[in-house]
Amino acid sequence: MAFKDIGKRLEAGGKALLRGGLVKLLPKPRAQGGPVDRASVSRVLAVRQDARLGNLLLLTPALRLLKAAFPHARVDVLISQRYGDALAHNPCVDAVLTARALPLLRSRRYDLAFDFSPQHAFSLSSAIWTALSGAGRRIGFDRGDAAKFLDDLVPVPAARAHETANLAALVRHAAPGASLLADAALRTEWHFGPGEREEGAKSWAAWGLDRE
Repeated sequence: MAFKDIGKRLEAGGKALLRGGLVKLLPKPRAQGGPVDRASVSRVLAVRQDARLGNLLLLTPALRLLKAAFPHARVDVLISQRYGDALAHNPCVDAVLTARALPLLRSRRYDLAFDFSPQHAFSLSSAIWTALSGAGRRIGFDRGDAAKFLDDLVPVPAARAHETANLAALVRHAAPGASLLADAALRTEWHFGPGEREEGAKSWAAWGLDRE
């Protein structure tokens, strides 16, 4: 057996041991199902650990749907440190959290936590963060080892659909009647902070580009 293959097996074995140890330490899932009582929800956490900025923006339609479904709830997002500012000015987000928030995460007493990692691949990091939230219900897609970390397992959509639609399906699992206007349903968005648009316009002008 080649050293490369041995290394891969050792790495896989190490990950399996780590995963097994974490499962024992984290709160055990409580199998649940059906819609939640919207009036009782005051705090929601959306988890998306992503290494690509474009993929993070795919979460924005689901965030709009969360606010529509739970208009009186506080919605926090937990994203990677690298893109901590990406959703800072999104009007549907009350607070942007990163790994530094771990010591305070459980004290926030979330009612719901959504693992918004892509439906086609299990994300151990997103599942761990969702479990660490201590939320009353932890919701995500049913694939990989999700059952070891989450309470509500949503079937992966059989038909091919845009990822924004699939992520919105997680929200509708908890709030079946939630909806957005058709023209806003799948639209991703970026919100600028004070002065950022002006700074961008100056850069475009300096590069000789037309803003339109």
